[in-house]
Amino acid sequence: MIGVTNGRKPYSSTITLLASSWDTSTMKQTVSVRNISSVETDQLIVPTPATSSQQTYHEYGIKCTNQSSGMLEFTATSIPTTDLTVYVAIIPLN
Repeated sequence: MIGVTNGRKPYSSTITLLASSWDTSTMKQTVSVRNISSVETDQLIVPTPATSSQQTYHEYGIKCTNQSSGMLEFTATSIPTTDLTVYVAIIPLN
C-alpha cells in the first residue's frame, strides 16, 4: 500500500468549504486540516467532494491549489452559494 512502507498509515479528514468564507477578489478559501505539512513532497493529498457536493464542486471549478502547515487552500472559477463537504485523504510519503 502506498505510504505504509515508512511505518505511517494514510489517514483522512472531512472539511467544509463554507459558502460565506470565499474571498470574492481572489476566489480562494483556506481551511485548517490537521497534520498537513508545508512540504509538498511529504504527503500525497487527495481532496474528494462528498457525493452531495460533487456537482457544485466540479461546476465551480474548485481545486486544491496550495498547502501550508495545517492548512489547505482551495481556488474556484466561480464562488458557490452553498457549503461543500470535502473528504481529504492524506498519505505520508517520507
